[in-house]
Amino acid sequence: MTPFKSHLAAEAPQTNSQDARARGALSTRRKNRRWLFHRAWLAALLLFLSAPQSMADSVPDWLKAAMSSDSTPLSRVASSVVLLDEESRRIRSNGDADVSYRLVVRILKADGRAAAVKTVNSDNETVVSSLKAWHVHPDGKVIKLNKQSVSEESTEGLYSDIRRRVMKFDDVAVGSVVAFEWKLKEHPVANEDIHAFQGPSPVVLSRYKLSIPREWKLRSQLFNHEPAAPVVTGSTIYSWEFKDLPAIEQVPMMPDASTLSAQVEVSYFPPRGKLLKNSFAAWREASAWAARLMDLPGPVDTTIETRARELTAGLTTNEEKIRALTRFVQEIRYVSIQLGAIGGYRPHPARLILKAGYGDCKDKASLLRALLTSVGLSSYNVLVHSGDPTFVRADPPSVLPFNHAIVAISVGEDGQMTVNAGALGKLLLFDPTDEITPIGDLPFYLQESYGLIVSKEAGALVRLPASSETANRMLKTITIDVTPGGLLSAKVMESFSGQRAAQVRRLLSTRQSSYQTEIEHMAAGIFSRLKLNKLVFRGQSDHSVPLDIEYELQDSASAPSNEKLLIIKPFASSPRFFMPLEAQQRRLPVVLQMKSIQEDSVTINIPAEYRVDEHPVDVDLEGSFGRFELRHRMENGKLVLERRLLIRQSLVNLNDWSQLSEMIEDLNTSMSASVILERNDRAGKNGR
Repeated sequence: MTPFKSHLAAEAPQTNSQDARARGALSTRRKNRRWLFHRAWLAALLLFLSAPQSMADSVPDWLKAAMSSDSTPLSRVASSVVLLDEESRRIRSNGDADVSYRLVVRILKADGRAAAVKTVNSDNETVVSSLKAWHVHPDGKVIKLNKQSVSEESTEGLYSDIRRRVMKFDDVAVGSVVAFEWKLKEHPVANEDIHAFQGPSPVVLSRYKLSIPREWKLRSQLFNHEPAAPVVTGSTIYSWEFKDLPAIEQVPMMPDASTLSAQVEVSYFPPRGKLLKNSFAAWREASAWAARLMDLPGPVDTTIETRARELTAGLTTNEEKIRALTRFVQEIRYVSIQLGAIGGYRPHPARLILKAGYGDCKDKASLLRALLTSVGLSSYNVLVHSGDPTFVRADPPSVLPFNHAIVAISVGEDGQMTVNAGALGKLLLFDPTDEITPIGDLPFYLQESYGLIVSKEAGALVRLPASSETANRMLKTITIDVTPGGLLSAKVMESFSGQRAAQVRRLLSTRQSSYQTEIEHMAAGIFSRLKLNKLVFRGQSDHSVPLDIEYELQDSASAPSNEKLLIIKPFASSPRFFMPLEAQQRRLPVVLQMKSIQEDSVTINIPAEYRVDEHPVDVDLEGSFGRFELRHRMENGKLVLERRLLIRQSLVNLNDWSQLSEMIEDLNTSMSASVILERNDRAGKNGR
């Protein structure tokens, strides 16, 4: 199951420096550069139009028309600009599609040269019938790509029938225009399509054309754009065309760009016959379609039954059996197996997955379902989108947005991560592909998204539940001891639960040494002489319990320092859950990953030889999305600092941006805030 992606997404994104230039006012120097660019572009165009007739004839008319378009308003900060993006799709009476694409890009800056590459994929249901490309140099010289210059690249994954053909020009320069045209013959899995009109580069003209047989009906919906009806030609050809579309800006902590692009979703319905099963007027029809592909017929194999009995031997409750079987399937190695569109939905037989010891998401889901059936528990496949939780919309019904499969297990009562699926009853959701998240929880990137329960008779679209902020918790306790001679030591205890624990476990499973390095850097951030002395992990392999990390920090100095001032940054050791964000001109919502609580408690034991000269100021900020608190108090010669960050929403809309930016500023300020201990004059020169 591959998510829909426009070929525009392959265009090079804007860099941060370019975004900064877009936000700032143009200086006189920039105005001069812009005039020089406009003059160079105009000269290149005139040179091309005045080229010898044989050269002008070497490019098609549609490319000439695209090159003559004015991209000046869109080109001020972009690395490249799309002059033409066009898809034409003709549906045959048997459901097959003839598809042609045209893409023309002008290179505006050196880092825009990535646009001179176009990759075209094919598989068992998609055949490439034509590949063409042109490069118009800034001096008007035209190079047409020959077949020998089209290379093939392998795809990721253990098994794959996907072929990637790459069209590429190596000698592009600023001012170059590259154009690609490719044609495909497709056997679509369903009678629907999604087309995105925007990407990370601005677009002068974007066009989508759909032709369907007579008597067929069309349903279409336009998203992220003002309402616009298609132009209809001859009652069977529908066209959408948009001009001067801005680039989708790339900023930290933004939603998936594919959810922001202007796009059209189309579904077409034949009047009768078998093809009508591939069109969906309701989610139940889409669910039944998926069930025909994903639900394997026949009884469970005896090898599966035997393995299920072994795994559940001595267990009496369904909860115990579910926990044992889900943990076993989690340990089955995940591999990417890409077998075209239909192959993306159809799992391999469970006995083969059990024997091989590996499989992809749908294979692992199929194996778990077979094991559950063997112990008398029913379950269902669930189609979801792994990534942005807003990617799947409640309407229209479509199978194209889904790219991942999980499992829903029938249970008799409500609990964590359960949904009410109507006629199918209460279902417990579980992702067997995620090796870290235990039963009773879901990866944070699936929570609050839509999932399609796959059933021939009673399937439904459901909203996946979300864990509470208290379930995803990080608690850090730091005790810092200061000796009369000015030496420091610290004991740190970190405790993670829920998806906060899952995040750290993923890091530890691949880069435990880098986590230790991170702690060493954070130790030096607290106090420059602190070094890591001891590091202990608890609960690293048992994912059903909190993950605890304990470490000790020692002063690298061997003798009393008797320094006049000791500067301690108590919160420097805490992870920075927010990236620095610009407070001005935010035009996109902010994604905070998950509901969560982060609590830090720092106690500094201060000897009589020192007094507190400075400490972080108290803060208490609250918004609908969360709350940030920082408080201090003196208690029996100890300075106690407590910080708490509560996130109630994983997505913050623009109307809350001003409050969020203020909270982020205070949070980031606390990262570098200092406690300054000043040595008392009466303590003497040498201390004790």
